[in-house]
Amino acid sequence: WQLKQSATAVAIGPSVGDTSWWPTLDELDTIIDERSCLFDDVYSFDSMDNSFVKDIQDGTWIDPWQGADAASCGSPVAPYDGSVPSSYSYDADAGTLTLYGKGAHIGLGMVVNGAQIGDIADAPDSITYQVTELTNSTMTLDIAVVTPTNDNGFWRFNLVCTDDSCIGNNVEPTVGEAGGEATFTGTFDGFLANSETNTFEFPASAQSWAGVANDNQALYPLSFPSSTTLNFLASSDEPVTVKFTFEYNPYPDVNPTFSTDEVVVNGDCQAYSVDIPAQGTDTFSSYLMFIIERDIPVTVSNVVIGGDAPICTVAPVITSDDTAIITEHSGVDQVVYTAETSAEVTAPITFSLTAESDPALTIDGATGAVTLADNPVYSVKSQYSFGVFVTDGVGNVSETQSVTLSVNDASQSPLNITSSSNAANFTFVSEDCDLSIDSTDSCQAANVNGLTNYQSVFVSESTIVGDEKVVTISYASDDDTTTGLGIKIFFDSSEMTPSGVKDIYTNDNIASPEDDALPDTDDDDGNPETDKYIIAAWASLFGSFPGSNTVNLFTLCFNGTDPDACDVDSGDSGDSGDSGDSVDPVDPVDPVDPVDPVDPVDPVTIAVPTQAADSQHVYVSAGSLSEDGSQLTVTLGYLSDDPTTTGVGFKLQFDSSVITLNDVTMIAGDVIAAGNLNKDGDSLTFGFASLFGSWPGSSDTDLTTIVFDVAAAASGSTMLDIVETSSAAGYTFDGQSQEIIIP
Repeated sequence: WQLKQSATAVAIGPSVGDTSWWPTLDELDTIIDERSCLFDDVYSFDSMDNSFVKDIQDGTWIDPWQGADAASCGSPVAPYDGSVPSSYSYDADAGTLTLYGKGAHIGLGMVVNGAQIGDIADAPDSITYQVTELTNSTMTLDIAVVTPTNDNGFWRFNLVCTDDSCIGNNVEPTVGEAGGEATFTGTFDGFLANSETNTFEFPASAQSWAGVANDNQALYPLSFPSSTTLNFLASSDEPVTVKFTFEYNPYPDVNPTFSTDEVVVNGDCQAYSVDIPAQGTDTFSSYLMFIIERDIPVTVSNVVIGGDAPICTVAPVITSDDTAIITEHSGVDQVVYTAETSAEVTAPITFSLTAESDPALTIDGATGAVTLADNPVYSVKSQYSFGVFVTDGVGNVSETQSVTLSVNDASQSPLNITSSSNAANFTFVSEDCDLSIDSTDSCQAANVNGLTNYQSVFVSESTIVGDEKVVTISYASDDDTTTGLGIKIFFDSSEMTPSGVKDIYTNDNIASPEDDALPDTDDDDGNPETDKYIIAAWASLFGSFPGSNTVNLFTLCFNGTDPDACDVDSGDSGDSGDSGDSVDPVDPVDPVDPVDPVDPVDPVTIAVPTQAADSQHVYVSAGSLSEDGSQLTVTLGYLSDDPTTTGVGFKLQFDSSVITLNDVTMIAGDVIAAGNLNKDGDSLTFGFASLFGSWPGSSDTDLTTIVFDVAAAASGSTMLDIVETSSAAGYTFDGQSQEIIIP
């Protein structure tokens, strides 16, 4: 056997049969001449004693590690010089050919199972090739490797028999199949072909007879003593017609000649077939493809004569993440990652790890489950690295997904700070911190170097008091007169459980931090380790927050067992009385007569306040009970003689033994506190702020609708009280209390 006299007789690509990596299109015209010493090597297999001999004639193609200055024709060194006796075995059932003996190989000496070697010392004792095709006159061998750039690829070697002694699989080949696939690269007269994508086009500028010729010379001469079929794969975005022509020789000596019927290609990849009628004793050494319509690209591949129709396949893709996290001391032999692949994969699939993967990791080829044998310890090894790829049922191999498995330090837990709102034209800066759970530590202040007009929030103190982790959240800015800010504090609730909040800075506070944290369902801080957060907000309608360039906002306590050790204390910081935006009250407005009472079954008698000058009125504008009396729905309305204020803040207080919160729906815009429920469950905080002084856009509007659940034993009356937390500069706040009748 010898390598076929074709530029693609030795080639490599990402999957079996895909030789798109090498040789490149620019190299096709020079390979055979440049490497003639490779194409005259003779490989002999003796079935009597199973011996294998490679005759290199006057030399063969060698690499620098075989003694050459550069890859070139030359004389190989031992064991590649044939000095080691070699043998072979062919397993027809498995479709494998194995060569035994150091240095025994076909094609290129550097290609071995799973690698491309670069040292004589790495020469293996045996090499096994996959026999993809074997007839009495042709043989196609494939071998999987990992390239020096860690890509998974497949080398292909196409050979032809040089005399009558080749046995092959003892089955006469179907006439016309003897060279495998056609290689349509010989364009002529303006026809276009892309050999990497197998895309062809008949442009408007081409001659009317333009087409493309098969360059796989091993196919010739073709003969068709009996009828057969021509099969191929094709796809096109719009209908386009393809036909094939066979000639005695290339133009001008073309007769006898014939053409197949035309085939219309349309849509995604599918198999097409066209009949080839019997041609008697005629032979053909020119094999052409034409496209009828101009300027319509079409992809055509796997063109073969006879045999089964080819199958459209797509290389699989690893779709699982490139990171994973495991907590230290979590045990041995646990599944730490599960590889996943795209749905459009030809079964069966096999998952594999690359050779460079950490040896402590193994993978289940069927399920993709990656198991870590070690009991992870952060101080010993903080991360593991591995590469995973998948092979489908027809040999297509995915690209390698590189994965980093991080070991979480169980003694530390992240605390991240983000902004929910900040003052207009100010830059918010925060500094995340990995807290030591069981000891006093320190975190860095936010880096504001070079910044102006900034608001920074950070952990200023992190200590252990008794059994509690105590964390102080602080604020710094280059301007002590801003309109406020809102923040979220994220943490990992599996490691830190809030046990209290104290020392809240109360000036302009519209949303007090509570130790009843909210779930981080949308991963707002971008850290998968954190799963809950606490919110807090301050808003100054006068633009006077916080009144100092630095201030402690509040202190959080975690993991405490004494419920009173870190009680909420809102009077230790800031003003303990009125908020920073309070104004002297004007004379109270005149009382107004209530409107006529509604039907007795209505629980609310609405009294719309009389509009007073420079006042912001908040009142219950609508109320109703469900038919079964189990739910109360109220709407809060707003009146003002100016629709363009900076906003308002208030609390709705109620008796939680009679009614409890079910739902809040916001109506008005510029919301900075959307009905935040306090820890005792008897007060909702609302805040609206427009830093541009455009709130609410209407003098008469509804703000929010609230649904309460009514206690089963409740009856009589209960009160809803609306209490100011902040009002627009120069405005008086008027909150209307409302009696609710529970039948």
